[in-house]
Parts: sequence; C-alpha cells; structure tokens
Amino acid sequence: MSVLPAGDSVRVAGTVVIIVFLQLLLPQPLDVFPRGTFAVILMTGLPIIWIIGTRRGLLTRAFRWSMEAYLVLLVGVTVFNAVALLIAVIRNSSESPIALLLGGFIVLASNMFSFAIIYWWLDAADPAVEAAGGSEAPDFLFPQQAIAGSTWTPTLLDYIYVSFTNLLAFSPTDTMPLRHRTKILFMVQSTVSTFSAIVILGHAINSLPN
Repeated sequence: MSVLPAGDSVRVAGTVVIIVFLQLLLPQPLDVFPRGTFAVILMTGLPIIWIIGTRRGLLTRAFRWSMEAYLVLLVGVTVFNAVALLIAVIRNSSESPIALLLGGFIVLASNMFSFAIIYWWLDAADPAVEAAGGSEAPDFLFPQQAIAGSTWTPTLLDYIYVSFTNLLAFSPTDTMPLRHRTKILFMVQSTVSTFSAIVILGHAINSLPN
C-alpha cells in the first residue's frame, strides 16, 4: 500500500487502549507480574502511533525500528499470556473456573487485536512501503484488490477481520498472506490461539458438574 488510510492511526491508538484495558481485566493467575505492568508497557505505543498519523514525512529509521520493536512486544505479551493461562490450568489454580475461562477469552481477544495492528503496520502503514512508491510487494491479497482496475484500500477494520478469521479458522480464509514474514506471523497467531482455545474448552468441560 502506498497511502495510509485517513484516520487509521486514530483507530489503531484506540485498539491499543482496548488491549491495555484487556490486560487490566486478566484474572490473578494470569497476572504473573505486578498488575498493570504489561498495560503500562503497552501504553508506550500510543505516542509512536500518534507520530505515524501526524509526522509521516519525518519518520526516521530509528522510529521504524522502535515501531517494529513495539510489534515484537505485542507478540511477546500475547504469547506470554497464553503460556500463563496454560500454566494456571495445569497447576489446577484455585481461581474460579469462570475467572479462568474469562482469562482465556481475554487472551484470545488480545491475540486478535495485537496481530491486527501488526498486519496493518506491515501491509499499510510502514513508511518504507510508501517510500518505495507502492513497488514493495504487499503482505496480503484482499478479494477486492483482485478486481481489475480496483483502487480499494484496506483499513484497520479489514486487518482486524483478517486476524479474527485466522484466529477462529486457524488458517487464511478469503485474504491470502503473500510474504514469508506474514505466513510466519499467521503460524504464530494460529498456534497461540489453538493452545488458548484448547485450554478454554478443556477447562470448561472439566468444570462441568459430574
């Protein structure tokens, strides 16, 4: 993509706020570090996203590295939460089954929103793509782009949809990942969501009255 859709940086900032809120809702067994630690760290992404929306012409290589480091952080938090959920269930935590199930759904929701931001950056917002004049290979092929002469441009909501369908179907649906880095991210997201879903379903079944 050569043009960042208008308003997308604001939507991404709002999505980060949602992820932060979800981190604060995690039940105690999943909150391994002091409550809110990850939430505070994730808030560091807000000024970076603000710069994307207001100072695109001034973005430097150091800024791009900081954004990419933040994306790695998003993946790390998502994976860590899933591992914490698994450990809490294996240890037969004293936390109520409802709390652990809620934690599982929060992990899945964080997974969806975090990877949506990552896909958005790689395919639409990275200034290196714009600097290449759109000649850089895209990360995704949306159905709308396959129409001859189409000038359609995906927005953040489209990447949330891609992330949501990959999370539920554990595979691409109508939007195809094209580059190796995107396919690797798809595998990571599907792996995390698979383990989270298995833990949620397994714990829900075990919690049923005999």
